[in-house]
Amino acid sequence: MCSSDLCGPVAEGADQVALGCTHYAFLRPVLRRILPEHVDLVDAGDPVARHTLRVIAEAGLDVPDGAEVEALCYATGDVTAFERTVERLRAAGAALPPLRISRPVA
Repeated sequence: MCSSDLCGPVAEGADQVALGCTHYAFLRPVLRRILPEHVDLVDAGDPVARHTLRVIAEAGLDVPDGAEVEALCYATGDVTAFERTVERLRAAGAALPPLRISRPVA
């Protein structure tokens, strides 16, 4: 299944799809499955992550290497709906880190 918003331009000759936000990288496996093989995915996430690590290091902070760490997510809306969305994305093959979902304290 491919939405017309995504596959329409591909059908008209587009050969690249740019992931416009760094958090879209988790959709790469899903997009790879639905897009034709000749379509390249352009992802700015890795360069942004490398720059972020440089900025953190310049600030004298340390980012441990190795094991995956849990990401804390704040949901401003329906937490249950957000959790269901995360599970659907995982079931579709999205590579998400362990998440702890919480509501921000007012």
